[in-house]
Amino acid sequence: MADINVYGTLKTQAGDGKVALASQIYDESKGKFQSEINNETDNDGLVSAKVAQSFTNAEKAQARTNIGALGEITQQQFDAIFND
Repeated sequence: MADINVYGTLKTQAGDGKVALASQIYDESKGKFQSEINNETDNDGLVSAKVAQSFTNAEKAQARTNIGALGEITQQQFDAIFND
């Protein structure tokens, strides 16, 4: 694939205002497309329930300890994410 150099802001003339779809935007640092990243997090940037369900009990316990120490979310919020 060829590189296209852009020296300004992309502006679309499309009626819907879209420049690209999330499935077309690749994040090199994460090695994933934006659509994959979006599926892994909710609007607050927290791990989605879909991803959280794949965690082992030990991983959930460690996350609970880490999050509790930071005081960023309540136990109730944690439980809602991890379906405890």
